[in-house]
Amino acid sequence: MPIGYPTILTDKAWQKQKGPVAKTKSTGVGKTLIALEKAYNGTDFAKTDPQELAKQTTDPLSYAKRRASLGVALGAQGKRLVPLVAQSAEAVKKTKVTFAKDKKLLPYLTQIEQGLGQFKTDFAPGGRQSGQLLMQADREFKYLFGQTRTAKFSGSGTAQRTEKARTDVLAMIKKVEAAGTIASISDQFKGNGPHRTLTTSCELWDNFFAKDCPMLAKSIYAGAAKKEFGHLPWMWEVANEANLDATNAATALSQRSNEARAVSTFALAYSRSVIEYKKFVDHMAAFEAEVKKWI
Repeated sequence: MPIGYPTILTDKAWQKQKGPVAKTKSTGVGKTLIALEKAYNGTDFAKTDPQELAKQTTDPLSYAKRRASLGVALGAQGKRLVPLVAQSAEAVKKTKVTFAKDKKLLPYLTQIEQGLGQFKTDFAPGGRQSGQLLMQADREFKYLFGQTRTAKFSGSGTAQRTEKARTDVLAMIKKVEAAGTIASISDQFKGNGPHRTLTTSCELWDNFFAKDCPMLAKSIYAGAAKKEFGHLPWMWEVANEANLDATNAATALSQRSNEARAVSTFALAYSRSVIEYKKFVDHMAAFEAEVKKWI
C-alpha cells in the first residue's frame, strides 16, 4: 500500500485538539497543514503502491528503469515538500509563543513540531521513506519474478549446463570423425543427449527468456536464437537424429562422393557450428548474470 500521511499533521486533528481560546484566534497552523497535506497527496509517496509497481513487468531491466524513474521523482517531490514543512513549523513556533501559558495546547503543538521534524527527515530527498518504498517494491518484484519460467530455468544455471553440453558435443564429433562411418553418427547422437540441449536452450531463450524479459534479453541479444543458432549447419539435423535426420543427410552426401568424405564433411561443418554456438552461450551467461540479481 502507499505510504500514509501522518495523522498528527492533518488540519482535522489540529482543529479537534485546539481549545476554544485558540479557535477565536487565527494561528495559520491549519492553513499550512492543509497546504502540506495537499502537496503530499500529489506525490508518488502517496500514490505509489510498491506491489502494483512490481506487477507492471517481469523484465528486470524494465523494472530497474521504472524504479530509477520513481527514485528521481521521489527526490524531486520530497524537495518540494521541505519549504512547506518549514512554513508549518514556523506557524507552530509562533503559536507556541502566543499560547505559551496554555498547558493543554502547548504539549500538542510540541507533538506537531516533532511530527514535522520527523516528516522532513522521512520525506526529504534521500530520506527514509523513499528508501523503504523502493526496497519494498524490490522485495515484491523479486518475489513475483521468482515465479516466472525465466527465474526457474535461468536461476538454475542453464548457461553453464549448455556450455558443458557444447564441449561434450565437440568430443562426440571427434568420435564420429575417428570412426569414419555414417552409422557412428547415429551411435553418438540418436539418444536425448547434449546435442539436444543446444537446440533446447535456443527454444528456452525464444519462448521464455525473451518473452518474460524482452527489454533485458534484447539489450544482450536481439536476434531469434533458434533461427540463428539452432539452425546452424547440422545443428537441427543432429538434434533430430532420433528421426535419423543427420544420418539421412550424411547418406545423401555420401551418394555424391563416398562415405568417408561425407563423414569428414559432416564433422567439419558441425564442429564449426558448435564453435560458433559459443556466442549464444555467452549471451545466455550475460543474461543469467543480470537475472540472478533479482532471484
